[in-house]
Amino acid sequence: GEIGVQKVGQRCRVLWNGAVVAEVRASLAGAQFGIARRGNVKIESDAPQPTESVVFRDDFMRASAPGESESAGEWQVAGIWKTSGTLGPQSDAALSPNPFVFRAQGARQNVARAGKWWWSDYSVSAAVRATQNDEKAPLVAAIEAFAAPDGSSLRGEIDFARGVARLKDGNKILAQSAPFEVETGQWHRLRLDPGPGTARLFVNGIMRVSAPSKRAQGGVTLRATASGDGFVDFDDVRVGALQTGTFWGEGALPEQFQKDRLMRNWAGEASAWRRGENGIWWHSGDFFSDATLQMPLPPLESGASWEFFLAADPKNPQEALRYEITRPDAKNEVVARLHNGTSAGKRAALSGAEMPLRLAFKRKNASSFVLWANLGGQDIGVETIAAPPQSVRGTKIGVRPLRNGSPLPPPQLQPVTLSSPTIERENRAVLGVNLTPVSPEIARRIGLGDAAGAVVDHVEDGSPAQRAGVRAGDVIRGVDGARVGDVEALRAAVGAVKAGAAVALEIMRPQDDAAGLDWARCFASAPNLMDYSFTSAPVDWRAARGTWDVAERWTCSPQWSFFAGQNDVSPLLWSRFATRGDWTLEAYLATPMDLTRAERSPADLNLSVGGDGVDLASGYSFIFAGRGQSVNQIRRGDAVV
Repeated sequence: GEIGVQKVGQRCRVLWNGAVVAEVRASLAGAQFGIARRGNVKIESDAPQPTESVVFRDDFMRASAPGESESAGEWQVAGIWKTSGTLGPQSDAALSPNPFVFRAQGARQNVARAGKWWWSDYSVSAAVRATQNDEKAPLVAAIEAFAAPDGSSLRGEIDFARGVARLKDGNKILAQSAPFEVETGQWHRLRLDPGPGTARLFVNGIMRVSAPSKRAQGGVTLRATASGDGFVDFDDVRVGALQTGTFWGEGALPEQFQKDRLMRNWAGEASAWRRGENGIWWHSGDFFSDATLQMPLPPLESGASWEFFLAADPKNPQEALRYEITRPDAKNEVVARLHNGTSAGKRAALSGAEMPLRLAFKRKNASSFVLWANLGGQDIGVETIAAPPQSVRGTKIGVRPLRNGSPLPPPQLQPVTLSSPTIERENRAVLGVNLTPVSPEIARRIGLGDAAGAVVDHVEDGSPAQRAGVRAGDVIRGVDGARVGDVEALRAAVGAVKAGAAVALEIMRPQDDAAGLDWARCFASAPNLMDYSFTSAPVDWRAARGTWDVAERWTCSPQWSFFAGQNDVSPLLWSRFATRGDWTLEAYLATPMDLTRAERSPADLNLSVGGDGVDLASGYSFIFAGRGQSVNQIRRGDAVV
């Protein structure tokens, strides 16, 4: 047999053939190991192995199109496995939410193994979708932990044909759940907490089955059984520290979306901040309770300060919880104080460089909050604050730079005139820039008197506009002395000249914020925020009508793809989670390009809330451009609210 000794923190375990036979907690300072024998014992070999926390992830994004060569990555496979894609040959995985899965197909046991023999103290989770036309045929999906060299392991599986979940040790059934509804063709989240001690299998956040288990180390396995034309898709495999609770959402937007030139206007952190009245920059999110603000605080001059607004209403900011950090004089120190508190303020050392600031705002009980502040690694304040009255309490976070107690003026606009050559593209003259309309919101934010002109969203490398000095963020308001009202007017004015000729561009150029703050590095977050860009399998959602998957939106740009509902006149997607209390829902919606009429105005982009997950009439529905783009409505059942 095989004996093992495992030390994790202050816990020591003795294993026999992979199972725990003894465990003790002890503080062991030494780092050496040795082997002792008593009696007629033969030791064939030893394998000392330093261990660390297990971190393993795989989203199977290893190809740019379904026709690419297969790569199993770190998985050792048996059976029929394929990195399967849902997009066309021109699609680009870097510009898509999540087009690839690891697909097992065939009646035999399909097995994929990864990991190391010494892995311990972890959970394993995966997104799973099983599909089969014959409802009575075998269809099983499983994730496994603590795999032994002989191939056995602790298995958590869903039997889709019978609607049950099981825990197995090898082929031995440890426990089986009562029947429950688990649909084929839908994504589900499986999570296995293997122990040792007690093993638990969760399906869509609900613990379905548990059983005692003594296994304690080994790698992970994906296993599937499907017959005929059936298959099982795996995605978003995660192996890591033991988890607690139920997790919803995907976390931060992927970097490729935040930095892309077409998406950074809404996907990046800087786009969440807008300058309002009285020099306060407000975050667009709603923070109903606990919240955290992290930002790099620029060097403060004498007399400069920063004021932070929590639980604020932008219409009545003085009633918010207000925290201020001030450099009152030439000394290298700041004073931090809460306007609403009783403390006179706390002094902290100030460096001459940028310092990280973290403000944490947490509810203590029904009548009070706790505010914790840390600047450059120094705790500069922990205060208990009475909750603002419900009548004046808001949901916003604001930041205001001050100088000698007064707000800074808004960033100025610099008039610039440039002469830019043109080039020919599609039989017309162009500058080589991407343009965005000047909305009233953009005009107000940057200080324009009206919403005329076009914002330069991106300047192409090597283009005439780049050589002329045009920058991203410039607002082009005139061409050759004539005012241009919008993007189409600008394109028409440039397209009217002969390709190669120069045009005079009248530009208003926004200047940097005088506060010197990098808004792209200012993060406001909340523990109850759920953010979905569908870069992971949609396990928190249920497709009630139509096919919901990754699909192209623009026929002219097939490399781009989005999560889309198709193959039904009215595709419908329900959340698996329910909401309670106060909350805000924000979504970016669009229609695909219409091949018969080219691009069209969006219609019937609808959101429903407070429903029962079955009947849309059970909740409130917000209808945009319904009935042939003739009406916007809020409905409850058949009644217009």
